[in-house]
Amino acid sequence: MLKLYLNFLFIISIAFAYTSSNIIQANDLNFQKLIDKKFAFVDFYADWCRHCKKVSPTVDQLSDIFRDYDIQFLKVNGDKDGRLLSKKYVTVGYPTLLLFKPDGSRIEFEGSRDVESLSNFIQQLTGYRLDKNTTEIEEIVENEKSVIHLTPDNFFEKIQEFEYSIISIGATWCSYCTEFKPTLKNLAEITYKRDSNIMIADYLIDEFDNEPIKNKFDIKKLPTLLFFKNGDPLIYKGDYSNYESIIDAINQFTKLDRDASGNLKETAGLDNKEYLDKLRNSNYN
Repeated sequence: MLKLYLNFLFIISIAFAYTSSNIIQANDLNFQKLIDKKFAFVDFYADWCRHCKKVSPTVDQLSDIFRDYDIQFLKVNGDKDGRLLSKKYVTVGYPTLLLFKPDGSRIEFEGSRDVESLSNFIQQLTGYRLDKNTTEIEEIVENEKSVIHLTPDNFFEKIQEFEYSIISIGATWCSYCTEFKPTLKNLAEITYKRDSNIMIADYLIDEFDNEPIKNKFDIKKLPTLLFFKNGDPLIYKGDYSNYESIIDAINQFTKLDRDASGNLKETAGLDNKEYLDKLRNSNYN
């Protein structure tokens, strides 16, 4: 009788785990049955983790985007009824995002935690392709295209993927870094949106335990803009509140000549040595 009652509770727990965003709240008891022989995207989180709270709405969006595809979307609370699962699968910290394949293998997502990057990750591993005729999906992906979020694990790997990298080193507790976010977003989404060889990224030093980047590049203040090209970076020392000054510095560094709207200026392609030397002396160390 007790066994029958427990089985009944298990079935009820699965039924009520579904939410309006197609997410299943999994736990130590029902997890294996839920992912068995299926594609399953799993968000391992903890109640105290502020980064988990940031990524949770993104996972909800993903579940809606892939609602017509055979993929389970699950969340596991490592503080409550998912402690055993988290002990097994969470190796670095929260949130941990894993895609389980039908054969039981799994791959951890380590890129930028935005809808576009995550949806590309899922499409690549599952073989599913989003319906490009679905306006809702296209709008979600396009609106989420923005700054690449770097980690200690992917920092140098990402730099190698681009000819030029413009990286803001900051922290979540830094008010100046918060004020600088819209500037970085505009650089990525507007001014240099057309330049696939330029990465606009951010790196938050307080997101990671024993992070190595701050000391390696001798960061003295936050935010600090690092400009990478084939080696050690230059440090931008111009006015962080002046968008034109930042654009001028990036243009000089990348040999481009874009205006704030992303269009090429009339001076594009001209070699103005005096102008470039002035920028170099005023904006870099």
